[in-house]
Amino acid sequence: LKRKPNKEQTPTVFKEYIGKSLCTYGNFYAEIVRDGRERIVAVIPLDPRRVDVGRNATTGEIQYTWSGDLGEQVVLTPRDMLHVPLMGDGIVGKSPVELASNPIAMGMVCQEFANAFFGNSTVPSGLLIHPETLGEDAENNLLRRFESRHQGARKAGKLMVLEEGMKYQPMGSMLKDSQFTE
Repeated sequence: LKRKPNKEQTPTVFKEYIGKSLCTYGNFYAEIVRDGRERIVAVIPLDPRRVDVGRNATTGEIQYTWSGDLGEQVVLTPRDMLHVPLMGDGIVGKSPVELASNPIAMGMVCQEFANAFFGNSTVPSGLLIHPETLGEDAENNLLRRFESRHQGARKAGKLMVLEEGMKYQPMGSMLKDSQFTE
């Protein structure tokens, strides 16, 4: 590897490909080629998208299946494969993008929830209790008036006027319990 990893690559180009493969796919694979005396004569990089890692059905040992351009498949043992996984389960690596995708997705979901909560008051802070059953029109009218006066971050904390014997019953915030606001 120090002098000439294979006929087509300098050590510098070979190492750059290792870095690119790890950053892009989370794995670097290279076939180890030996001569008749079992000496390593070349290390040939393989496209990580064309290598499947699995276990031999008979022995249970790890094996690598490389799929070529013409559909041919070559099965290699760990002895004939240089495999460098980047973080993962120890057998197959994960790219930095793949590793970051879950926290990024969770952050986006939390941001969306926070926007909805503070913009639309999606979790009620209390209940309006009317002494009688409201008809559909009366309920819709009450909701429209209430939302226009109290919904949204800029209208939070405004005085509420209750009519016809209605009462307000406050509810605890689920966000305080989950420490979302911290």
